[in-house]
Amino acid sequence: KTTHTLTVSFISIVDGSQVATPVTLELSAGDDYTIYVPAVEGYTSPVSIVTGTMPDHDMSVKVFLTPEGIRSLRTIEIEDFGTPLGIADTTLGGDAMIE
Repeated sequence: KTTHTLTVSFISIVDGSQVATPVTLELSAGDDYTIYVPAVEGYTSPVSIVTGTMPDHDMSVKVFLTPEGIRSLRTIEIEDFGTPLGIADTTLGGDAMIE
């Protein structure tokens, strides 16, 4: 089976810096995945889990963490490398969810 790369990054909404170690998995199309968002001191996360089924191509998910005391509506960004522009127009590749 061909494997594809799923990368989940944890990014500061303020300056775009990485605030936790990214999770990178090699998965086959159709494999289910569950990534738990780590607790990061001084930050809050709008989601606690990123879960779904791996598509037949690489995918990158950015979870935006907000410094405590700051409000933001932006929570997650998906780069679905199976779409022509590399940006998904569906939620997490269409078969994934955040909670």
